[in-house]
Amino acid sequence: MPRLSLLWILALGFVGACKPGLEPGQINCDTEIEYQGRVVEGRVSGGKFAAEGKTKIDAVRQIDEVVERYLTRWRGMCREYNAGIYSKEEYRVESRAMREKMEQLDALLIKLENAPDSAAYQAVLTTMYQALVPEPEQTTFDLKFSVTAQRPGETAAAVINQGARLPTGTKVAFSLQTSKPAYVYLYQESPSGEVVVLFPAEWSKVSNPLPGGTSLQIPPPPGSFKLNAEDIGTETVHIVASQGPLADLEAVLKGEKVSPQAAACSSRGLEYDAGEPQEACSQSRGLEYDDGGGEATSLHAATELGGDRIVQSFSFDHTPN
Repeated sequence: MPRLSLLWILALGFVGACKPGLEPGQINCDTEIEYQGRVVEGRVSGGKFAAEGKTKIDAVRQIDEVVERYLTRWRGMCREYNAGIYSKEEYRVESRAMREKMEQLDALLIKLENAPDSAAYQAVLTTMYQALVPEPEQTTFDLKFSVTAQRPGETAAAVINQGARLPTGTKVAFSLQTSKPAYVYLYQESPSGEVVVLFPAEWSKVSNPLPGGTSLQIPPPPGSFKLNAEDIGTETVHIVASQGPLADLEAVLKGEKVSPQAAACSSRGLEYDAGEPQEACSQSRGLEYDDGGGEATSLHAATELGGDRIVQSFSFDHTPN
């Protein structure tokens, strides 16, 4: 059985013990950082963890390397302080920052140990990765997606949540933003199963890949879509964001008759067999992200560790007037 074992060293604090040969005021770098081993184990086999086993192991190794760099840097800072390169105040500030990183790591390791299921385990590991690995070194990215609606009789549009009830005549617009450059695909599935591609689109002034941190609005302001009376029921918008182009999905979306099943499969890198619909094709990819109640968004998701894309859907209930 493959087994994932994390062994991290927790820095316990400023000791400053005496050591022969040290000048007054110098720090004993051998005891400045004391160690306490903490082992966290996660089994990578079957059911919960098998699909992302390798990506989890890769992410753990990257976190482990970064933590060791923090500790190595802390030891180096101690020696530089003794050599007079750092002032006492400078070293105090820098070492406090290192200590806070290690305390944060310890708290997250406890959560990881107590994760009750695969989803919770993955969420904690993602938080750990985002908190400890410097942003330029991270392979993950996140997506913010918003749906604004102006119902008949309302004077302004507002962001709606999943499952909102929208009557015929409502004006709807979409906006999305990725934290890093990404190829984005947006298509809508009507209650009858008809698929309408919203992006990429010829009318759009921008094309893939979208730059990170830039908001894409569909349609461009001040435009909007208006719900007509033809399709009453659940309307679903599918959002796919990838670090690289998805040739299979692009080909499917350019077809004359696009099926939701074929689009879902191609977005996940699976070959669609029309004779045997694959339930896996409709599953989401990526983790829903809790930003702690920040700016209003309809959906906020992040890639799974080691993953290269986000596949999510957003549905609303289209009702008669």
